[in-house]
Amino acid sequence: MKVILGIISSCIVSLLTSVLFPTFEVADRTVSTLYTVTGIMFSVGASLLVTSNASNVPNEKHKRAIRYEIFAILKKYILCFAIVTVIYIVFDSGKCIDVFGKFQWLHTHILLCTIVYSIVYFILNFVSIQQINRKIDDKVSESS
Repeated sequence: MKVILGIISSCIVSLLTSVLFPTFEVADRTVSTLYTVTGIMFSVGASLLVTSNASNVPNEKHKRAIRYEIFAILKKYILCFAIVTVIYIVFDSGKCIDVFGKFQWLHTHILLCTIVYSIVYFILNFVSIQQINRKIDDKVSESS
C-alpha cells in the first residue's frame, strides 16, 4: 500500500511542479538514465532477496516469519518496479496532459518524480534486506 501511496504522491508533486515550473524541462535521456538506474536497483535488491536464506534457522516459527518478510519485500519490489515501468512506457511518448485547458502536466515531471521516488524506495528497502540478514544471523547464532 505504501508503494501505491508513494506513486500517487509523486504524481501529485509532479502536477504541482508542472504548475509552478512550467518551463523546467528534463531531457529525455536524463529520464531514460534514471529509469536504467531504477532497473539496476530493482535487480540488485531482488537478487539480495532471492539469495537471503533462512534454511539454517532451526526454529520453524522463526524460519516461516523470516521467509514471509523476504517474500513481502520482494512483492513490494516487484510492484514498485512494475508501476514505474508502466508509467515510463505510458508517459515516455513525450505528450503532455492538458488539464482543464488551464495548464500542461508535463510528462517529464511525472516520470522524474515517480522514478526518483522508486530509487528512494529501493534504497530504503536495502536497509530492510540488511535487517532480515541480521535477523537470520541472530537466529542461527541463538541455536549454536
